[in-house]
Amino acid sequence: MLSETQIEEKLVQGMRKIAVPYKKALQILRQHAADPAESNDLPSRLKPSMEMIAQYETTVGPLRTQWNALQKTPNDELKSLVSEQSDVLQELITLLDTVEQQMAGSRSHLASRLDVSQRQNAMRQAYHG
Repeated sequence: MLSETQIEEKLVQGMRKIAVPYKKALQILRQHAADPAESNDLPSRLKPSMEMIAQYETTVGPLRTQWNALQKTPNDELKSLVSEQSDVLQELITLLDTVEQQMAGSRSHLASRLDVSQRQNAMRQAYHG
C-alpha cells in the first residue's frame, strides 16, 4: 500500500504526463477552430492524443480515487496541475461541442444535397429510361 506522500507524488507525475496529450488535443482543436476547412482529417489527427489520454488515465484514475479518499489538502504543485487540467478540459469540451455542431450542420447540408441529387437522377432515368 502506498503512503499519502507516495500517492501524491505519483498523482503529480501522472498529471504532468497526461497534460501532454491533453494539450496536444487542445492545440489540434484550436487549429481546427481557426480554419475548419484545413482540418478534413480531424478525427485521425486527434486519435493519437486520445489514445494516450486513455492509456494514462488507467494509471491516473485510480491515483485520483486514492487521493480523494485521503481527503487531504493537495500541495501547491498538485493544486496547480488540477487547476490547469480543469481549464484545458473546459476548453476542450467547448471546442468539441463546436466541432460536433459543425459536423451536424455539414451532415444536414450534405444530406439535403444528396436528396436533391437522387431526385434529379430519378427524373433523368424516368425520361431516358
